[in-house]
Amino acid sequence: MADIYPPNLDSPVGRVRKYVPDLVQLEDTKNPAAPKQYYFSDDEISGFIREYADSGTEPTRAHVKRAAADIIDALANNEALVLKKIKTEDLQTDGPATANALRAGARALRQQADDEDAASTDSFFDVVPFKHYHPQTRLPWRR
Repeated sequence: MADIYPPNLDSPVGRVRKYVPDLVQLEDTKNPAAPKQYYFSDDEISGFIREYADSGTEPTRAHVKRAAADIIDALANNEALVLKKIKTEDLQTDGPATANALRAGARALRQQADDEDAASTDSFFDVVPFKHYHPQTRLPWRR
């Protein structure tokens, strides 16, 4: 399946791309004849979304944000492994600091998803009165 370009930002995959952000297809500098590609394919993003959304149902905003947070965590792990902390005469990289910043963004997305789930009208909490009876006398319990 070919990736959709430009991404449809109203679709679940497009909304995840917006949060990551992975909106521009990049060319392979080692092989300029190769087609441009996103960092994550539409199929990969769909796989992250399926971790949270039931098959056949439209993912909620919370599902999309959690999928984006997982993708950002994957990017953070990659940054920490590849860049490490390097300092030479004219170059300095700090992969762990970059990874920590990415993970903070992922935590923020997960918190937003949790807040949206808590505010969802699909769930409710209600208090039901309960009369407790004494087991031997079957009379209402008194304190």
